[in-house]
Amino acid sequence: MSHDYRPHPRNHTALRLCACSPSTIRVLEEPLRRAVVRVLLEQTAISTTQLCSLITLAALSDLSDGDSELPDRVAIELHHVHLPKLASAGLVAFDDDQGVLSLRAHPDIADGLLDARLLASVDQAQWEAIASIHSHDCRRELLTVLAQAGGSLTLSSLATELAEATWTSSSVAERACPHEIAITLHHHHLPMLDGSGLVSYDASTHEVSYAGSEMFGLSALAAAVE
Repeated sequence: MSHDYRPHPRNHTALRLCACSPSTIRVLEEPLRRAVVRVLLEQTAISTTQLCSLITLAALSDLSDGDSELPDRVAIELHHVHLPKLASAGLVAFDDDQGVLSLRAHPDIADGLLDARLLASVDQAQWEAIASIHSHDCRRELLTVLAQAGGSLTLSSLATELAEATWTSSSVAERACPHEIAITLHHHHLPMLDGSGLVSYDASTHEVSYAGSEMFGLSALAAAVE
């Protein structure tokens, strides 16, 4: 599988994102939700009306020509989609009586991991790449194995290494053989990581290599997600 990978400047600030909880990373993969959290980090609490105005102004500034329907769309999406997801992730709280939205004392915020600088510095491609790792334990283990191997392995070797890691850390009922792991890697995990720009996978030769060195150093990334 090929992908349109465009190099990014290596962003060490983005590696801090790996320390956040997987649920936070996944819910903030959507740029509009990151914009909401950035506003709340700066203002602590805000009415939903003010929030919609700020988010809409920011969105309009990115457009070459005005969109008269944008404010309504933003308000609907925030109310019905994005704010409920942020609330479910434990990042925001909404006071129905006052109509005020505020940050919750989520560990990722309270511990200082998630701040305005991080949200501003990590671009969408980098965010999606890290989210793709955190969506499954196997992908984090895969990066660790690649780092230990110097960044390149065959599918068979990679599956064998992952099977040995599973053998030492799992119960008998959870252990998988290398062949089963190879099938899952080939059809699911490697295409996803290939699409993120972190891993290059040639399905014809079954060669797996790290492709994201311009985005993240492999050893640093593997250590961060581990």
